[in-house]
Amino acid sequence: MSTSITITREEIAQHIPKIVKGKKDALRYIEERLAGALRTHIADEVTRLAMQVVCPHRRQVVDMYGHADDVRERIVCVDCGADLTPPLHDDIPF
Repeated sequence: MSTSITITREEIAQHIPKIVKGKKDALRYIEERLAGALRTHIADEVTRLAMQVVCPHRRQVVDMYGHADDVRERIVCVDCGADLTPPLHDDIPF
């Protein structure tokens, strides 16, 4: 399997926060390191997804996230990182 991804300088530049001074230097820095960072991230994702296929999800933890007004919980497998939270079905009108 072979996959190709094309990301333009303009696409990268639009995601650099306004607070960053020296956008050209930041863009050059990102361009030099992005391919390696993506390779590492993709390898980690492939490993995580493969583990979800074989993991029995025996060790679970409840993870809380959100803001003070809207705290939510999700159930996460400690071994493979799979989100095991049942769907909320917010679209059901009752």
